[in-house]
Amino acid sequence: MIFLFFLLSYTVKADSSIYIEPYTYLYDNVELVLDTVTVTSDRALVTEDSIRVWGDLKIEKGDLIIYGGLGRYFFDRIYYIENGMRAERREDTLTAGRGKLYEERNEVYARDSLVIWSEGKSIEGDEGSYNFETREGVIWGEVLFKSKKDTVELNSDTVRVYGDTLVVARGNTLTKAKFKVYSDTLRYYIDKDLLVFFGRPLVITENDSLSGDYMEMLIKDGKIIELRAKGNVRGDRRER
Repeated sequence: MIFLFFLLSYTVKADSSIYIEPYTYLYDNVELVLDTVTVTSDRALVTEDSIRVWGDLKIEKGDLIIYGGLGRYFFDRIYYIENGMRAERREDTLTAGRGKLYEERNEVYARDSLVIWSEGKSIEGDEGSYNFETREGVIWGEVLFKSKKDTVELNSDTVRVYGDTLVVARGNTLTKAKFKVYSDTLRYYIDKDLLVFFGRPLVITENDSLSGDYMEMLIKDGKIIELRAKGNVRGDRRER
């Protein structure tokens, strides 16, 4: 038997239901339709101010799909997910311990073991937000960025990503082959295989160090083919 409830402009369906004032309990094949979002689960609890859902939780908004352990909605176009979440849209995937979906802008905020990845890159951090429509986001708190294409590994305080073209990061340590590069900020032009470091960046190898006002690193086929320091350049060599 299918039950149908109208909640403001929303509807809920389920195989069975129990109403104990002021709560409605829904069981099996629960489907909640709210504006542009569809939520399905095994069970749900409808209260005066919210809907709680759990058991095979799935939230869909167009081709954006989010899976979770528990969910809650307060009729404010923000969906709360806990006990683990996974969001997928086309080439992008996000996993975290918990988070929120902002319906109006296809944006997910997430925290606790946050990881965002696509075919060419991955970003790990404490928390952050990601817009699955524009493919832009910001991640902060001991961030680790990896580029598969250029085999770049970057530890940062904050990373802002713009699709597959640009990464802007602050508080950085970049590791590449025998080089370590420390910088206040950097811009990584992924499509051009070019990294530009700012804020008196410092490059260190086993024997050498080099600093300048800013630096450029050009990569080809996963290898550094050019490293240039510009403005007040200084270098040191340590004899072994």
